[in-house]
Amino acid sequence: DLITKRHECSLIFYLTDFAILFVGIPQTLTPFRLFRSVQLFLKLVRNLVLLGLTLLFCSVSTADTKIERKMYNPWEAEIGYSQVVIAGNNVYLSGIASDRATLKEQVSEIYTLIENTLKDNNLGMESIVKQVIYTTDIEAFKKLGKVRKEKFKEGQYPSSTLVEVQRLYSPNHMVEIEVVAFKD
Repeated sequence: DLITKRHECSLIFYLTDFAILFVGIPQTLTPFRLFRSVQLFLKLVRNLVLLGLTLLFCSVSTADTKIERKMYNPWEAEIGYSQVVIAGNNVYLSGIASDRATLKEQVSEIYTLIENTLKDNNLGMESIVKQVIYTTDIEAFKKLGKVRKEKFKEGQYPSSTLVEVQRLYSPNHMVEIEVVAFKD
């Protein structure tokens, strides 16, 4: 969109310059103004070609990107979201929470659910490139690094953001994790 807008702006600029040179001052068309008009006309043609190619490229790439949505639980339709959205090579998993009694049990179960959801989509934990972790107790969560790390191969951790929130969807939820994975 930014590329298209930039080319649209350039196109308007060159059209305006071209119109001023040819229409605005027809009596005083000196060789320099004629040369400048031809130069602007060539820039206009170049920008029209670039704009056309940009629009063609954008429409082809968007048409080729298929978006697939998968629901795993009945409440997803009620609330209005999909647990998994696959757009091109990117796989987005909505936040997953647990009703287990302790934070450690919740974290363990959530990563198991993430792993199973990825397997259902022919992916493994190594395909996770980004995770966002929401917790109601960031200090307690920091102590569970080992539980989290054991789900990933040594040194192959995804980028991660840890956020403390006042409350999650259910008052029993102490942590919710969403991930983005990449598939070849």
